[in-house]
Amino acid sequence: MADEPKPVSQEVEDTETTDENAVQETESKSGWLEALPGPVRGLIPEHLRDNAAEGLDWLADAIDNNPALSLVADKFADLKQQVRDIKDDVLGPPQISFAVKPKAKLRNDDRNDAHTESLRFPEDAKLSDTEYMLFQFFRYEPPFGRGGVGDLQLNRVFQSQGLGEYGTLEEYNLATTNMAPDTQLNQVVLYMPPDISSAYKAGWGDQSFSNTAVAKIRGGMALRRGNALRSLAGQAANLSNSIARAPDIMGADFMREQIAKSGGDQLSRNALFSSAAGTILNPNTELLFKNPGMRGISFTFKMVPNNKNEAEIIYEIVKTFKKCLHPTYGPPGRQQGKLGQGRGPGALDIAGDARGKTGFISVPSVCKFAFMKGGELHPYLPQFKTCALTDVDVNYTTDGAYVVTKDGFPVSTELKLTFKELKLIYREDIGGHDLVKTGPNKRLHGGY
Repeated sequence: MADEPKPVSQEVEDTETTDENAVQETESKSGWLEALPGPVRGLIPEHLRDNAAEGLDWLADAIDNNPALSLVADKFADLKQQVRDIKDDVLGPPQISFAVKPKAKLRNDDRNDAHTESLRFPEDAKLSDTEYMLFQFFRYEPPFGRGGVGDLQLNRVFQSQGLGEYGTLEEYNLATTNMAPDTQLNQVVLYMPPDISSAYKAGWGDQSFSNTAVAKIRGGMALRRGNALRSLAGQAANLSNSIARAPDIMGADFMREQIAKSGGDQLSRNALFSSAAGTILNPNTELLFKNPGMRGISFTFKMVPNNKNEAEIIYEIVKTFKKCLHPTYGPPGRQQGKLGQGRGPGALDIAGDARGKTGFISVPSVCKFAFMKGGELHPYLPQFKTCALTDVDVNYTTDGAYVVTKDGFPVSTELKLTFKELKLIYREDIGGHDLVKTGPNKRLHGGY
């Protein structure tokens, strides 16, 4: 008997989601010490060498508290990020998946590997049999920036995606389905909020046409369809009608001019026609489609910690969203927030990456959130394309009074998040999960 097909969520990065949400701790006495360079290994006290977790915590604190070691760690982190940037330039950023990462270790400055862990509230939620929201953070992908001079973008070449106008909806969506993760921000897993909604809108507006404009448009369309005789007949009829209306219009214009000179009143033709004859010129008004609307959505989470660990998780979650909202002073993903850290020789890099030059800042990161059921996308709730985070409102006195724990953590924190989608929704986006034709996670995109 053939094996049953695996659920979609298990087809993508199956090994990255922890089983029953257990934290993947480093085992003690597993050779972690031997993996460190000799000089670094010698810094760790003897009593910590048999306990990997405590030893690594001590080492991290030692690095952070030593300016020289911290600077070296930052430089290595920046070098690692530069390698990732080069890979994304050549191959293109990876396709977004929805695998929940292992639980984040608190008070751990992982520099640019934060995206490999998740902050969860409640921390003891069993994700395998519950419904929740997953927030992931990515660096903003300029919609027209990739594939230009100096960017090979091999994966997009193989997908026959050119550099002109968008040829397919998949190509239009590409800047929000294939994105480089913000490596300094953890995933965030939160309970289902009480205010889930999805508002769709379309821009329709009234438009008036003069009688002559109506005749010209109708005659032009008849000519386009090859019916020249009807087009000429329509223009002749419009000319005849215009001649017939000319005395009334010319008389109205003369009266308007005289009234304006004598009394200063500015009257329209229709004001005169309506007040004098009880008629107006036919406005020929039609309701016309102008543009589709961009979706926006807000969520409110009230988080009350059950213990100190959850209080720290709430603090980190709020900080994560605040970081996502704000721009970076230097190139994204770098540690020092300094300019002049581009791929080229600083100010002499005239044609290089503007994000590393003085006078520019980097656009804030963006967020891809999803409604989840177990390990899969929720089958009956609409999903959203990648969004910009436009507002973060935090209330630390939700009950009308300032109350904190003995450690200083608020006893209740209300977090309101407001998002707006980066891309329009089309009918094909709503149809299902077969819109994206390529990529390892193609079945996970759609259903908006």
